[in-house]
Amino acid sequence: GRGNTTWGYDKKPYKIKLDAKTDLFGFGKNKHWVLLANYTDESHMRNMISYNLSGEMGMPYIQSVHVDLVLNGEYKGTYQFCEQVKIAGSRVDIHDWEDYAGDVAEAVYTRERDKGLTKDDQDAIETLLAEEDMGWMTTGKFTYNNKEYKIADYISDMPDCTGGFLVEMDSYFDEFSKFKTNKGQPLQFKSPEFIATNDTAMNYVKDYINAFERAANAADFTTDYNGKTVSYSQLFDMDSLTQFWLVNELFMNVDAMKKSTYMYKDVDGLFKMGPVWDMDWSSGSLVSSYLGTGTYNEWQTRKFSDEAQAKQWYKTIIEDPYFAVKAYELYTQLREKMGAVVASGGTIDTYQALLAESSDANANLWYRWENNKKFAAQVTTLKTYIKNLLNWMDT
Repeated sequence: GRGNTTWGYDKKPYKIKLDAKTDLFGFGKNKHWVLLANYTDESHMRNMISYNLSGEMGMPYIQSVHVDLVLNGEYKGTYQFCEQVKIAGSRVDIHDWEDYAGDVAEAVYTRERDKGLTKDDQDAIETLLAEEDMGWMTTGKFTYNNKEYKIADYISDMPDCTGGFLVEMDSYFDEFSKFKTNKGQPLQFKSPEFIATNDTAMNYVKDYINAFERAANAADFTTDYNGKTVSYSQLFDMDSLTQFWLVNELFMNVDAMKKSTYMYKDVDGLFKMGPVWDMDWSSGSLVSSYLGTGTYNEWQTRKFSDEAQAKQWYKTIIEDPYFAVKAYELYTQLREKMGAVVASGGTIDTYQALLAESSDANANLWYRWENNKKFAAQVTTLKTYIKNLLNWMDT
C-alpha cells in the first residue's frame, strides 16, 4: 500500500517493487513502480495530462499508462500505472548517492576479498553507507569493523557533495531527514533518505535553500550567499521555476507549495523544481471544488494560503518583472498545446473514448449510485474548467 490520505479510501493505491530492474511499457528499467487509484479524480485524467504537459515543457516527468487492475483474481477498477518519483536515468536523472554507496561497497569488497572480506561484508558496508552513516559523502572515508577505508583508494570518480538531492515540500513532514526553512517551509529528503546522518551535507542544503528564500523575498530579489551577492535565479533554475508555476496555475492545484512539491539538484548544478506529482486536488475535482479549485479567474499562487503556503516562495517571485516576462513567454509557447487538450477530438476527447468502458465499470464498482461521480460528468467538468481558464489567461 502507498499514499497518505489516499490510502484511507476504499479503492487503494499500491506500490510495486520487482526483484530486478525491468522495463515496463517502455518507461525504462526500474524496480519501483506505482499503481495510482485516482479515487478522487473520477475523470482519471488530471495526473496524466499534467504530467505529460510538464514533460512537453522539458521537465523530468512521470510516465504513465491507464490500466485495468485485477488483484489476486479480483477486479479493482481503472488505475494509472506509472513511475515512482525517484532518482533514475529515466526519471530524475541526477547523481544517486544511495546507488553510489553500493558502488563503493562493491569496489571495497573486490579489492579486499583476498584479505578476508565476504559478500556479507559488502552488503553490510552498503547498508552502513546508505542508511546508517552518510558522513562519507563529505569526508571521503568510513570505518567498518574498526578499520578506516578511504574511498579514493577504491573508486576514483566520487563527486563533491553539492548535489544528488531530491527534496519534497510536504506538510506531513514525516521523513527521516527533514528541516524547515527560516520562513517555515517544510522540506524533507526523498533521496538520500538518511542524509541527516551527515550534518555537513544537511547544512549545505539548508544554507542554499535559505539563501534562495531570502533572495525571493528581498525587494531587489538578491541576497548575500558565500560572500557574493546573488539573485534567486542564480540559485534555482529559472526555466524550471516558471514551468512548475505554470502547470500548477493551469490546474489550480490546491496542494502546490504545500504537499507533493518536489525539487532536485545535481552535482554543481542549480536547484530545479519538479517533477509534477499528485494533481487530484485540482481543476474543479469533486474532492477539491469546495476549496475553489474550479476557480478560473484568479491566480492559484494568490488564492491558496493554507499553512506554509502563506509564505511560499512564488508569492513574492511573481512580483519580479523578469519572472513575469518568462511566464508570458512560456504561456505563449504552450498555448497551442493547451488548446489541443480541450479541442474537439483533442487529448481529453481521446482519453474519454479510450477510458469509457473501463471507467464505467470502475464507477459501477466504486461509486454505484453517486451519479455526480460518473465518468462522463467529471470529464465535462475538467474540460469546461480548462477552457474557461485558458480564456481568462488569454486576457
